[in-house]
Amino acid sequence: GRELEVAQDHVWQRLFKEKLPWVVNGDDYTDQRNRNDLEQTRYSAGLRSLMIVPLLWQGKNSGSMAFRSKNPESFGEHEVGLGIEIAAQISGAIASANQYKQLAQQAQERERLALEQTLLAEIGRLTSSTLELDEVFESFVDRAKQLIPLDRAVISVNNPEGDSAIDAYVSGEKFSDDTTGVSYRIDDGFKKIASNAEAFNPNLDELKEMAISSPSEQARLDMGYRSLLMAPMIAQGNFVGTLTVR
Repeated sequence: GRELEVAQDHVWQRLFKEKLPWVVNGDDYTDQRNRNDLEQTRYSAGLRSLMIVPLLWQGKNSGSMAFRSKNPESFGEHEVGLGIEIAAQISGAIASANQYKQLAQQAQERERLALEQTLLAEIGRLTSSTLELDEVFESFVDRAKQLIPLDRAVISVNNPEGDSAIDAYVSGEKFSDDTTGVSYRIDDGFKKIASNAEAFNPNLDELKEMAISSPSEQARLDMGYRSLLMAPMIAQGNFVGTLTVR
C-alpha cells in the first residue's frame, strides 16, 4: 500500500513507453542493486533476479507486476511468456474493478445532485410559504446544512438604501461582538463583489491576513473557524442581503 515515486529511467522507458517486460538475472541484477535504496534492500535479502511485466489492458498500461527470485538465473524466455500471460489476467481484473468503481462513483454523484436539487426546491418552497421570516430562516439553514458544511450561519438584511444591514438571523455559536438586530455599515469591497452577484470565499491565508487589521476576524480564528463564505442575496437584480457561513 506504500506509494513510491517512479523514476523515468531506462526501466520506465521499457515498461511504460515500449510496453515490454524488463528482466535482469545474475551479474546484471548485482549492478541493478545500486539503482535505488529499494533494490539495495532486496539484494541484501538475498534476491538475485528480477522480472517486471507491464500490466496492459486494451493497449493502455495500468501498472506493472514484479517477479523476484533468489535464483540468479530464474527468468528466461519461457518465464517471460508466462509472466505476460499472468499480467494479462491481472490487468483484466484491475480494469473490471476500476470500471465498477467508476460506475459506483457516477451513481453516488447522481444521488448527490438529486439530493441537492430536492433541497434547493424545498428552500424555494419555504421562501414562498410564509411571511414569517424567522420560520423561513430557521428552515432554510436546516436545509443549507445538508448542502454546505457549516458550523455557523448568519442572514443579514440590507436597509432600503443598501449602505447598512442588520443580522436578522444567527444559527450556531454566539460571538462576544454579536451584532444581531444592530445596524452596521456594509463594507464597500463586499458591495462591489455583491454587485456582480459573486461570493466572497477567502482561503485560510487570506483570513489570517484579514485578522491582522480586524480584531473580530482574529477572534473567529482563535475560536477555531478556518473558512468563510459570504454570498450575496439577490432579488430581482437587487442586492438585498448576505448569507454568511463559517
